[in-house]
Amino acid sequence: MTYLLLAPTSSFPPRTQRDLDHISTYCPFLESDSTYAYPDGPENAGKLKEAFQSGHKSLGKAVFNTHLWPPPPPHNDNDDASGGAESWFPPPTTDTKYIYVHRPPRDAAASFYHHLTHMPPSEGGIDADVTKFVKEWVEGKVAYGMWGDHLDKWLGFARGNDNVLVVSYVDMRQDLFGVLLQVRDHLGLDLSEEAVKEKVMPRLTLEYMKSNVDKYEPKSVSWVEKGDGFQFVRTGGGAKGLFDQVREVSALPLFALCSLLFALCSLLFALCSLLFALCFR
Repeated sequence: MTYLLLAPTSSFPPRTQRDLDHISTYCPFLESDSTYAYPDGPENAGKLKEAFQSGHKSLGKAVFNTHLWPPPPPHNDNDDASGGAESWFPPPTTDTKYIYVHRPPRDAAASFYHHLTHMPPSEGGIDADVTKFVKEWVEGKVAYGMWGDHLDKWLGFARGNDNVLVVSYVDMRQDLFGVLLQVRDHLGLDLSEEAVKEKVMPRLTLEYMKSNVDKYEPKSVSWVEKGDGFQFVRTGGGAKGLFDQVREVSALPLFALCSLLFALCSLLFALCSLLFALCFR
């Protein structure tokens, strides 16, 4: 999405191509403390650091990435507004656009395992072997809660909501151009298919990102060097043998259940979207 916003437009006067110094300059991490300036005075609460303000100004849009659950539904004064994890997200506006990217549970768990085990515990990282991690992940004891609940909430939020685009990571790997066109249309960007293919796609390949990892590796946290060759942009393939190490048999049925839930939720969302489209034709 950020690269689409950086790409030249066909409008007049045309916007020239801009390069990316770091992805976070334009799309900072919404829930990270390091995103905010914390100035004195309650009237400035939540103020972004100058670098991110500048990035948003150059885009003409405020863009964030996040792992949070979707915004809570509207409530009245008699409702319990605590909302748990849902209440972390800022309230939406009528023109707020969301893009929810999901991936199969084994791949999601593998990615998060590599990520968290290479962060210091003082910054939210963990010191656990893969067996312990999988057990806690399927039980919802890892950051952001249970994968299935997260997916269910976002698919529910997206159902019948034109402001939400649901994107599959698998589809991105198999048909990046098609997904980019969906994102372009969702955001209402004035970009030709030729511009998307020639100006945007080449900078979104796994090979490009691995060779320019300094533009993508988060700066909101520090990284622990373990001598295992870890790189933030890895293989893009997910689990690949990682969970062969899992020895805790009791965790495996739960892990399989997550995979089944993913398939069922994806099917249910597709069916509901089809019924919604048929009802309002």
